[in-house]
Amino acid sequence: MQKWAFYAYDAVPGDTALKDLKIIEDSFHDTKVVAGYDAAKNYIITSFRGSATVMYFLEDVNFFKTDYKAPGCNSCNVHEGFYNAYKSLAGALTPYVQTLRSKYP
Repeated sequence: MQKWAFYAYDAVPGDTALKDLKIIEDSFHDTKVVAGYDAAKNYIITSFRGSATVMYFLEDVNFFKTDYKAPGCNSCNVHEGFYNAYKSLAGALTPYVQTLRSKYP
């Protein structure tokens, strides 16, 4: 897990700044994300895995933009394939990021 996080986050292997790393996955939608905290930079990171299977590749091909509604984001659009991947993990990812925000204000 840490090796993936290092490469996904462009960190140096052995870097002890990455803490509380967690992989969240949805096998049905074939999506994965690693989330954690970078103590050196005071960042919470999330890094989605790139295409690993045909199913994931087909999601990536879905490059059309779709509306994204969020506070302070008027007329925003997002890559539909990425948004679908995010939505499949959001139920677990959002509370974990909120936990990290509480732990590392």
